[in-house]
Amino acid sequence: MVRLFIMVTFILGSICLILALSLIVLEKSYFDIPAHEVKRQAMKGDRYASMIYPLVAYGKTLRSVLLVMIILFSAIGLVLFARLAPIWLAIILVIVLLWLAFNWIPNADISKTSKRLTKLFSPILLRLVNRVYPVVLKLDGFFNNNKTPHTGIYELEDLKEIITRQALQQDNRISDLQLGRMAKLLVFESTTVGKYKTAWKGIMTIAANEPIGPILLDDMHNSGQVAFPVTIKKNDPKLVGILNKDDVGLKSQGKVADFMHEPVIYINEDEPIENALAKFSLSGRPLLIVNNHKHQIVGVLTLKDALSSILSPDSSINKVK
Repeated sequence: MVRLFIMVTFILGSICLILALSLIVLEKSYFDIPAHEVKRQAMKGDRYASMIYPLVAYGKTLRSVLLVMIILFSAIGLVLFARLAPIWLAIILVIVLLWLAFNWIPNADISKTSKRLTKLFSPILLRLVNRVYPVVLKLDGFFNNNKTPHTGIYELEDLKEIITRQALQQDNRISDLQLGRMAKLLVFESTTVGKYKTAWKGIMTIAANEPIGPILLDDMHNSGQVAFPVTIKKNDPKLVGILNKDDVGLKSQGKVADFMHEPVIYINEDEPIENALAKFSLSGRPLLIVNNHKHQIVGVLTLKDALSSILSPDSSINKVK
């Protein structure tokens, strides 16, 4: 009779601990990926995601139910094993077992066995959570102070770190190009015109009184520029306008002054690139003249170069791979 009691007690205690461990596995399976990703996979026809999403959608309610059940089965297992061994030994056994489970299972990958276990228990858990949800909802409304959870982000550098980590994530579906542009936008406001300007030394200028002809057009084409600063005379550096390359062609007649746009738009090299984009938009010019704090011309900024401050990706995202 005593042997039967010991055997039954041992079996029941073992079952309780196995159930507690199984529930820890289920908690890992349900919350291994965010609920919105489970929903996305379910909408794409994934059978496993479609099965678990009705439970995952309960969020913290499901987590609370699982936690209560883990504690309950662990406590019952502890009480049963305490009848077979000294209480201190039973406590150590249960604590060590659960400690290993909570530290090892959350870091392990979802296996086929875990998925089978999830499929087996999900219908039962769904009925249980459906029953307790109204009660949990009322309790949550009573205790919840509606405080918005902290994002863990304090500065732009924290967002940059998240983007970098996303690029390294194995199941990432966002392209390096998109992530690079996101990273670029984070520092867009602090980016200055000087970073994207072309130095004045290599810029071709044209005199206003110069006639339009094949030689000039050939020089303009070979320069690679889309627009040209126009000086009042060949030996006079004073700027009077901007000539767009597309505004003149082989059939154009007259002088540069007939085709140039006035007035010249200036921008300081220390100004934010955002100001340059605003000036491009308001003036309709493809070229801005860049000066320094002493009002000396130091370069030019094209619309293409200004747009690259937004559209070109941050190369550091590619370097981390």
